[in-house]
Amino acid sequence: MQKQSFKQLFLLVVHFSLILLIANALTACNDKQKNRINKDDSDDESVPQSYILSDYEANKYSATLKQRSLHFEEIKTPLLIVHLFQDKKNIAHTQIKMLTQLENQFKQNIVIKHIPIHHTGNPDNSAFFKQLQQYLLLQKSNILPLIILYKNHRYYTHFEGKIPIEILRHSIQNILKSKG
Repeated sequence: MQKQSFKQLFLLVVHFSLILLIANALTACNDKQKNRINKDDSDDESVPQSYILSDYEANKYSATLKQRSLHFEEIKTPLLIVHLFQDKKNIAHTQIKMLTQLENQFKQNIVIKHIPIHHTGNPDNSAFFKQLQQYLLLQKSNILPLIILYKNHRYYTHFEGKIPIEILRHSIQNILKSKG
């Protein structure tokens, strides 16, 4: 009887130790990813990439991307939201309407750019997306729609797939309240 209790206790300790090791390994991977995304641009030796992007209404914008910094020539607001999507999908049009509501609500503080990725006739849109995938460590190829938030031209966060407007509104409010 005592041997059986000891075996059960031993197995419990072994399982618990394995769970801790796995959790520690996952945390270390996440920390490495966060450190790569959050590293200071002053240490960055990469060359800025310039793109002429087309939005869903065929307007053209000059954008420069360097690691986690993104500059659109004409944008002076504290928050830039880049909405990347596959064109000709109903989800994209629904999200464009949702994002337009948010842009109207936070008029003075945000600008939203809607950039279709595939089948646009603009190779810069696809090249821009591929570079973002690399910089943001996005592994999946089917992450569209993708919404990226930049505060003062610096990467802040991103959302993959369709997200509720309430989550995005809450994130915008928190970003605008934060310093830096």
